[in-house]
Amino acid sequence: MARVTLTDVSRTAGVSIATASRALSPREHPDVSRETRERLRAVADELGYRPSLAARAFRRRDFHAVSIVVPDGQWGWWEPAVRAAYGAARAQGCNAFVQPTTALRDDSGDVADVIAALAEVPTEGVLLFGSAADSRMLASAETLRLPVVAIDNAADEVVVPTFAADSRRGVQLAVEHLLDLGRRRIAYVGSDGDLLFQRERRESHRSTLVAAGITADPELVVQDLSADDPAVDVLPAVEALLASDASVDAVLCESDAVAASVLRSLRRAGRRVPEDVSVVGFDDSPLALALDPPLTTVHQPYEQLGLDAIELLLQQIDGAQAPVGRTRLAPTLTVRASTRRAPQ
Repeated sequence: MARVTLTDVSRTAGVSIATASRALSPREHPDVSRETRERLRAVADELGYRPSLAARAFRRRDFHAVSIVVPDGQWGWWEPAVRAAYGAARAQGCNAFVQPTTALRDDSGDVADVIAALAEVPTEGVLLFGSAADSRMLASAETLRLPVVAIDNAADEVVVPTFAADSRRGVQLAVEHLLDLGRRRIAYVGSDGDLLFQRERRESHRSTLVAAGITADPELVVQDLSADDPAVDVLPAVEALLASDASVDAVLCESDAVAASVLRSLRRAGRRVPEDVSVVGFDDSPLALALDPPLTTVHQPYEQLGLDAIELLLQQIDGAQAPVGRTRLAPTLTVRASTRRAPQ
């Protein structure tokens, strides 16, 4: 069914478009009588007319807004970045609308549909979390002439300007911290995934050890598809490693969620943390502080990701050009009680 427009209402009521617009405005207009206003609203109700929020907003020249599209149905790693982006946008007089989507990075069409629906939302640009490789998303945005900036560390190739934390540098910081503590048999535990950040973290674990003159033992790399589910009690592969190699004195985890299961596996194996084995996570999520002991972890610069991404998006809205590619921000290491110098 075709959308009922303001023109349809004005034609049916026999008045000009300007009069119809004034009569249907949320605020009473002095040039429109109460009788005319009530008649026009009755006609609009009968036709099923709904005003376009986008048109109304853009008629107000002082109104500016962006849309922030976030992945739904998973841990909100993006929450601090959204808060930072929202605050930065508001500080520059720009409103921000947050919209969820179930798509993560593939061409499922969900992200493209969300952006296509922005035709009815008063928005001038999109900050997208994930889906930076989605060509259908880009086509939808280009149709509406909306600039897009993404925060995404999973896609190999990106089709819009994208920001991400430097996973390689983060793992390097973690491994060097463990080496400085005298740890030498440093295992790596991660999910059996092939996303960009997963591959980069595994490879950085290996290359940092090699750069320090330590043999990168492939037997110390444990991959389990369920490893990043904090609800998993213990990881059999980790328990098998601990049973077969008592010399393991540190574990680097792909994420803080992985560390939760690793800590339980170590405890059941009778290995003390951090006295016998030091453990490091990645993300610095709220979970890191809730674990026992509190987790040493790589802090992703979520707030800075949000600030830099929204700044670039606002620049594009003002007419600036931004090259397609990924900008990496440096993470830092947050040291807590899960790491300690190795006993002599």
